[in-house]
Amino acid sequence: MSSQKYIHEIYLTRAMAIIGVLLVHATSYTIADMQNSNSDMFIVYNFINIFFKFGTPTFIFLSSLVLFYTYSKRPLEKGLLRHFYKRRMTFILIPYAVFSILYFWYKLPLLQQFYTPERIAWEFVYDLLLGEANGHLYFVFISIQFYIVFPLLLLFFKKFPGASKHAFWVGFLIQWVYVFGVKYGVLPADHKGSIGFSYMAYYLSGVTVGMNYSTFERFFAVSKQTFKGKLAVATVTVWGLWAFFSTAHVVVQYLYRAGIYTADTLWFELFWNMHTFLSAFVLMQLAYVLFRHASSRLVKGLLHLGVVSFGVYLLHVLPLHTFTQYVDTGHPILYHARTAAGFVISLGISWLIVGLAMNYWRHAWIFFGSFPKQLPWKRETPISSVQKDRNQSL
Repeated sequence: MSSQKYIHEIYLTRAMAIIGVLLVHATSYTIADMQNSNSDMFIVYNFINIFFKFGTPTFIFLSSLVLFYTYSKRPLEKGLLRHFYKRRMTFILIPYAVFSILYFWYKLPLLQQFYTPERIAWEFVYDLLLGEANGHLYFVFISIQFYIVFPLLLLFFKKFPGASKHAFWVGFLIQWVYVFGVKYGVLPADHKGSIGFSYMAYYLSGVTVGMNYSTFERFFAVSKQTFKGKLAVATVTVWGLWAFFSTAHVVVQYLYRAGIYTADTLWFELFWNMHTFLSAFVLMQLAYVLFRHASSRLVKGLLHLGVVSFGVYLLHVLPLHTFTQYVDTGHPILYHARTAAGFVISLGISWLIVGLAMNYWRHAWIFFGSFPKQLPWKRETPISSVQKDRNQSL
């Protein structure tokens, strides 16, 4: 697969991942409201809230895949690592710090009711260091953890490239050792969801796929060959397991939330892990199908959303929080419309703001990270003249 198609596939997958993130967050308020209501609609909201939890794990997988696909092909020199950390500092840490300040400022009036100024200052430092200024910022926090060890991993796998084929199962092993360690009190349970070990299967699977992309290309690039021989077995296996684990994940969470039945926490962990892990591979296949067969307008729209997805991820909680705070209703039909509107508004406003900033503001990277010089749909068509001095975000 050419690098051009590779970029298309990545951006389309990112677009589907960010839609998943926003659907989960938009329904989280409704899940909290309806959990004890005995409403039939709770089944629907539970499905949306659980099924689309693949968003952030897919971003984690893609970030690793792109890094190892890109950097494994370059000579490992000091200049390369300096460039890597400069970009991460500029386009990841700075936007993260800016939005940590914004989200902390958003909840500051509440904190002032209970805490002294000194305690508030410590709370901010704590939130900034642990990615807890808002719940969704943990993604950036664990990404930073991965960036710290990335050069060591890159050095190892460039020296022993054959080991990259085994990285995925090593990732699962590390992740589940951590899970069992937390489960049985050997390791601390604090901030488990914000610790990189909880996502090692995704990060190291990105190593396997990124460094052996030509092999996985035949699986991702759905064609007549996909339904023959080993590729057919792989496709049927992945989709079959994905359907089973995603269904099991939805069902077990519904039974727990409805107070009907609860399983051991390890089952919840297993269903979430396999559902979200396999979703990344399913989405990559869907991305290829969309690029080849969907209308050009839809593909261009999704590619654009993929380009701005990091900025949308950082920003979307602000319009969602604001909308749900000031718009409320007790009417059943209007309540469901409010939930749908929350998703549409959080996506639409965030997409519009980041898209306009990308086009017309040279310093948009301070808030929303880096953007490619040109839209991936047509490489010869620049996004805007203010982008000419920017490097490819991938």
